[in-house]
Amino acid sequence: MPEQEPTTVLALRWGTYRGRYVAGLAGILVGGLLLVLTNTYFLAGLFIGAVLHLAGWLVLPAVRWRRMVAAPPSAFAVLGLLIGPSMMPLFAVPLLGWLLVRHRPVVSALAALLPLGAGMVLGGLLHGYPDQGLAVTVSTVVVIAAAWAARALALGPAAQRFRRNSSQLPTDVH
Repeated sequence: MPEQEPTTVLALRWGTYRGRYVAGLAGILVGGLLLVLTNTYFLAGLFIGAVLHLAGWLVLPAVRWRRMVAAPPSAFAVLGLLIGPSMMPLFAVPLLGWLLVRHRPVVSALAALLPLGAGMVLGGLLHGYPDQGLAVTVSTVVVIAAAWAARALALGPAAQRFRRNSSQLPTDVH
């Protein structure tokens, strides 16, 4: 039997799994993009981006406490990216929130080393606001790759041992 995403087996109180997944992911990404694009000429991006980013986390299909724990640190980390390329290691924070919300086993957190390392390299190579676009683009690609790597880790032998020893997932999601 092929492996299923843990969150697909949860009984949702409202909406469909795919609808909430797509809407949540879109809110997180578009909100984060608006936050990163905020500058003195586009201050509305700060408010709109923060609201969209937080709402995206809260819509994702997962157990409520996981969404509530992941949303604020992710929003603060994305706000921290406004400082410049030296803050690219902060991309590891939303990834860790994603792993929590997606019910990934602890071993998958090793994937956070990818955006952390890439962010440190980018922070050393790129400087100032003109390099921000390149830094954010590269970091976004690295985070997406890290999320897939975390999924692979979650399906590996260490994660299978973890699943055998853990309790059942809650069946009620808000």
